Amino acid sequence: MKLGKIAHACIVVEDISASADHYSRLFGIKHWYELVRTSDLDLYYKGEKRNSDVKIWLGGKGHTAIELIQSRGDENLYTTYLKDFGEGIHHLQYYVKYLKKAIAEFEKEGLQVLQSACFYSKGMKVDYVYMGKDEHSAAFELIEATLPGGIKKGDLPFEILLGRLTGNMKRVK
Repeated sequence: MKLGKIAHACIVVEDISASADHYSRLFGIKHWYELVRTSDLDLYYKGEKRNSDVKIWLGGKGHTAIELIQSRGDENLYTTYLKDFGEGIHHLQYYVKYLKKAIAEFEKEGLQVLQSACFYSKGMKVDYVYMGKDEHSAAFELIEATLPGGIKKGDLPFEILLGRLTGNMKRVK
């Protein structure tokens, strides 16, 4: 399977606002944008539905973004990571056009689905999974984003700019 560019590197954090300040100073990120969800997050961890409030902010320059994730509520992959390792780099993310096909390819290489979720953002349906050997190994996030009309977004450059233009991202800092 050929993947495109890494769309973002994610850091799981306890306090998203304080962490955004820290990473702004460290990396020179001037603005942060929150992912706008227009539906509840349908999240499954260890095969079970979880009630988790997940806040996602993106910032960066050029093609690769830094994602910050803060999670509250039921145990999930993020809270487990924080408990086991503390704040840190959690995963690398790639966009795919066909999520089921990508999952099958990753499974052939010995990886498994660690967590999955689905939500809507301004008419766009977002399905994603985290793949890894286990909860303590490197994780890869695969996202299938479907635009209104059934168009698969795939790997587009300038994710934050596109999100600002469509309303999927709102500036928070």
